[in-house]
Amino acid sequence: MIVFVCLILILQTQSITLMKNFKYLSIALLFLWACSSEESYQISGNISDEIDQVFLEKRFDGEFVKVDSAAVINGAFQMSGQIPFTDIYYLSDGGKSRAIVFLENDEYKVLGDSAALSEAKIKGGTVQNEFIAFNDSQDKLYSKLITKYNAIPGLETQAEKEAASAEVDSLYKIHSDNQAKYVSDHPSSPIAVFLLSRIQYGMNAEELGDKLANIDPKLASMDTYDWLKKRVAVLENVAIGNKAPDFEQANADGEMIQFSDIYSKNKYTLVDFWASWCGPCRQENPNVVAAFEKFNSKGFTVFGVSLDQDKERWLKAIDDDELTWKHVSDLSGWQNAAAKEYGVNSIPANFLVDQQGTIIATGLREEALHSKLEALLQ
Repeated sequence: MIVFVCLILILQTQSITLMKNFKYLSIALLFLWACSSEESYQISGNISDEIDQVFLEKRFDGEFVKVDSAAVINGAFQMSGQIPFTDIYYLSDGGKSRAIVFLENDEYKVLGDSAALSEAKIKGGTVQNEFIAFNDSQDKLYSKLITKYNAIPGLETQAEKEAASAEVDSLYKIHSDNQAKYVSDHPSSPIAVFLLSRIQYGMNAEELGDKLANIDPKLASMDTYDWLKKRVAVLENVAIGNKAPDFEQANADGEMIQFSDIYSKNKYTLVDFWASWCGPCRQENPNVVAAFEKFNSKGFTVFGVSLDQDKERWLKAIDDDELTWKHVSDLSGWQNAAAKEYGVNSIPANFLVDQQGTIIATGLREEALHSKLEALLQ
């Protein structure tokens, strides 16, 4: 029966799309290997009967791929199978609600009465239980952080607001430091790989590469480890001193604009990744406008790349924030081709290049942007 289930999984995985056959062939081979193993995972649960079906998914190159499923009957479901090594999987209701599970060949219990599977508790397996213990402590800290943050607008004096903001910043730092400490203290745990993927935002190639190098090589088979390795390579490609990758995208009128055509005509160009829906981006825009107005006559310009999907919102933000430089977007959101090539996974993000297209600085915000331009364009 197990061999039959594994065969079905292989056929389903391979038939999803041949255009991505390497991805799905890898998953198919994983389950083919599993069919020869005697150990297996068993997942059973009692959940809301509003959920009709539960899927076991794996994230591969940023996409969720279904690898197993079970019908939910009167709130109960069961599924079983085999995997070659402990890795990060997700239980999904087929929509956007997912719960993470560090799956190994062991028994798991899923309990929850919410229609959102992400709120269910999943216990079982050594690694999963360790993750729950760590995550519970982090959730308590995060809840405290959010409560204090939401209370700030209701405080009476500016001094009280500043003190509360400082406390929120302190709690956030503790929350982040806890994850970083777990990564350094547990280099042989799959949880460390997962947490590193959570805290890598804003890290450059050297920082992320050093942290990844401390992870046990035995975990290199994990998809998340492979993703982190690929991210290091992307970040190395856009490190300071390298030639900025050239790209071409359309402006609001559909005219294609080449990045190299912009920077080759200016002493310094800031390629600015932003979006109309990004609060921190909109807060930083007045600072970029001030830098543009101050240094444009001296050979500085900005090239805006939007991660918007709604063209009208994009153009309205340009007009509202008085962003008078050239703008482009492929209106693909986080899938923006240029953003992916530059390794952008949080915004605002920017890269300052010279007239030859060499990257000379990254992440310039607030006064740092003005100081850098002042030094370059004295």
